Amino acid sequence: MPHVDVIAEVGVNHDGDIEKAFRLIDVACAAGADIVKFQTFDPEFLAHADAPLAQYQKRQKSALSQRDMLSRLALSREDHFRLKGYCNQNQIKFLSTPFDLDSYQFLKNDLQLDSVKISSGDITFTPLLWAMGHGSRGIILSTGNSTFEEIDRALATLIVGSSQGSLEALFGQEAELLQKPENREWLRSHVTLLHCVSAYPAPISDLNLRAISSLHDRYGVSVGFSDHSVDVNAGAWAVFAGAEVIEKHITLDCSADGPDHACSADPQQFAEYVSLIRAAQVTMGNGEKAPCDSERENKNIVRRFIFASEDIAEGDRFTMHNLSMLRGAGNAETDYLELMGQVSDRSYERGDRIGG
Repeated sequence: MPHVDVIAEVGVNHDGDIEKAFRLIDVACAAGADIVKFQTFDPEFLAHADAPLAQYQKRQKSALSQRDMLSRLALSREDHFRLKGYCNQNQIKFLSTPFDLDSYQFLKNDLQLDSVKISSGDITFTPLLWAMGHGSRGIILSTGNSTFEEIDRALATLIVGSSQGSLEALFGQEAELLQKPENREWLRSHVTLLHCVSAYPAPISDLNLRAISSLHDRYGVSVGFSDHSVDVNAGAWAVFAGAEVIEKHITLDCSADGPDHACSADPQQFAEYVSLIRAAQVTMGNGEKAPCDSERENKNIVRRFIFASEDIAEGDRFTMHNLSMLRGAGNAETDYLELMGQVSDRSYERGDRIGG
């Protein structure tokens, strides 16, 4: 069965404290996550000095602006090296979302990450997308708060970036670029899209998990789900909807100050969340339709066998009138339609088993 990758999104729930970040890596490992993800940014290159706080960001109660909030949550470059090393030590993959070009180059060149994540908020950040298209083998793009047209533009930008083509030639050519077989193959081998609802927390009624299959049908790439809801079942539901990757914020305390704690799972919730995903993954199976081991022993108990419903003499033809089908015993099966109209090579009394 296909494996579903679970990303434990630490994000900024370490609150700028690297010791807390180490503990959150432990939470991800204990729950059985595959990847733990952080955020890499320079506050000055992410938010203007006057950028106001979103409503959910006001949970960082003492922050006066986005930049003020971000400055308290940023990890140093040295912190990144230490966290990646701790992930390596614990055999879990380290991933991060860069929010500016310098941060991206740091992740690619200094931390030597093959894969990166793009935030939903940066789906229109054309220069970053272009750079990632050329520099990364694996790109995970969240699609919260976006339309198909914006996703088209983002993917076309990645395609143009992959060959270091001119952005001037991109405008208005998205559809043509996305239809070229070689570009679709590049997307298939490089890009994973995450369906996402950019609300913190996201209401269950807004999750729209059918969008997972819509994204896959439109673009032909791997698709997952970045979950901002607070329902422990949402990840499993996403598996049933076709998600191959599931991302979920984790925290040590859902009631802590900070922008993302309220839409995150605490250690106990996250362990249950991953367990339900794994169970859903098992129940999805491989898609083939054939008897499984657990049901084979019942096959010959519940299937019907062919019996003579009246005396049949040698040379008589088998018909619907002299044959009946009843549950019986044995292993061999005789095909009713194949038998119909044939001449009996022996005589049968009423109730005798025919064939097998």
